[in-house]
Amino acid sequence: MIQYSATERKKMSEKTINRLKVRAVLWPLMTLAVLAGGVAGCSYIPFMHSDKADQKEAKVVRTLWKSGEQYVAIEKQDRLTGASVKANEHVTEISVDRLRSALASIDLRLRDKDKSLALFNEEELRLLSEYIAEGLALAGPDEDVTFAIIGHYVEALGFLKKRMVTGGRVFCQDGQLNIIFGDVHRVLSETMGIPEDRRLKPFMIGSRSGVVGEHEGMLLPKPGGEIFAKLREDWVFFPIRAPENVPIPQESSAPAPVNRETAPAAATHESVAPPQYGGKPAPAVKKSVEERLMILNELHNKKLISDDEYKAKRLDILNDL
Repeated sequence: MIQYSATERKKMSEKTINRLKVRAVLWPLMTLAVLAGGVAGCSYIPFMHSDKADQKEAKVVRTLWKSGEQYVAIEKQDRLTGASVKANEHVTEISVDRLRSALASIDLRLRDKDKSLALFNEEELRLLSEYIAEGLALAGPDEDVTFAIIGHYVEALGFLKKRMVTGGRVFCQDGQLNIIFGDVHRVLSETMGIPEDRRLKPFMIGSRSGVVGEHEGMLLPKPGGEIFAKLREDWVFFPIRAPENVPIPQESSAPAPVNRETAPAAATHESVAPPQYGGKPAPAVKKSVEERLMILNELHNKKLISDDEYKAKRLDILNDL
């Protein structure tokens, strides 16, 4: 039989009393917490609640179209830190043709290259215009239409380029059709035939709070298409009602080569008429300061203007700010 000294027995007694005190305090508190949770209709203890539940509840997505990783969906507006988001004013009369006209009017001026290309190809235009129009008709005032679509683009000589994803967020406010872009022609890479892990590199679909995603160039109006405005470089908007007599831009194949020695003057490139807006010449698009600086830098890098000319013209552009 183990015998304890008086000091040891005293310490053991104090520990037992302390454990009983803790239980006497915790059990009533836990009982009250469970009762409070039951009154509130919850099945968990309030102090166990975290923001993750709110985030999961807020991420409610209604998918309108999905093909592999591509999709068009309706989801809650993105949040602004420290500010409330204005309610959307979606209208049901936005037609598929209206959406197609707007989307087809966006060109992408490639970074570090003196050329532009259509942001969306014909198949992308067909899918996006149909499902975005449907989404805007169904979305509530606190919901946006989001999309991520993957295109294949052909380079010269018919070689296939890598797949590229473009993502965006679409909504209507103040009579304007807003499109905020996330990734713009972001190349989808592969490692030894294994595609990107989407958990590590998710598609970026645009945010009210700031520029996100990878942009492979600058968004510009297509010659002959609609003129749009920009709130940011990644945020464009069109009037909900299309301008009159503006044709929907069509994807055209490259013209057949012309023999300048035998062809009449009317068939040469110099005689091609400028893009028309309802029978009238297309209005000139005033370039932004950023666009003008990019063009100036290109001219300087190609040694087409001197250092002094570069500095003088750069100062003129900056004075327009």
